[in-house]
Amino acid sequence: MLKLFVKTFDRRVLLILGSRKDVEELEGKLVGVDVEKLMKRLMELSIPLNAYLQDDLLFHQDDQLFRVRTEGKKYILTYKDKLVKKGNLKSRNEIEFEVSDPKAAIDFFSAIGVDTSLPESRKKKLLRFEFHGAKGELVFIHDLPPTLELEGDEDAIKEACKDLKLDFSKLLPISWSDVSPVKKD
Repeated sequence: MLKLFVKTFDRRVLLILGSRKDVEELEGKLVGVDVEKLMKRLMELSIPLNAYLQDDLLFHQDDQLFRVRTEGKKYILTYKDKLVKKGNLKSRNEIEFEVSDPKAAIDFFSAIGVDTSLPESRKKKLLRFEFHGAKGELVFIHDLPPTLELEGDEDAIKEACKDLKLDFSKLLPISWSDVSPVKKD
């Protein structure tokens, strides 16, 4: 059942739709993935893909990340705590929920002391899938190599890598800011 919460601040109303997702995110990235080979393997395994466009506004504060994501007509507010490396995976506590107004979400960040003056903007095209309890996203960001993100518990990620014929040991415990741009000739 959906719950509706209203938070008033600075003469604005931020509607929080649905329930809050409060989880530990465990993921790894495979940077520069062979897209053709991966797509062929996903088709062989009959794994359905869903295409999405995302537009993120990111605000960094110390080791924390505050994000407002636009995905279609949805706006998702996210807080990510300090990144912790666990082998070749990374872990972060994450809280996210859908909101009704991205401008009010940014105003909310500002009201709680986050510097919102210089947001980082990131536009992504992605293909999303689920396999063996792991969530996968094949991500395309301008000037960055195609990257596969796998998220879930470690066993699910290992099992997905095995069946997708990917080397689990090549996953990296990194953030997008650690991915180097593609060199142009």
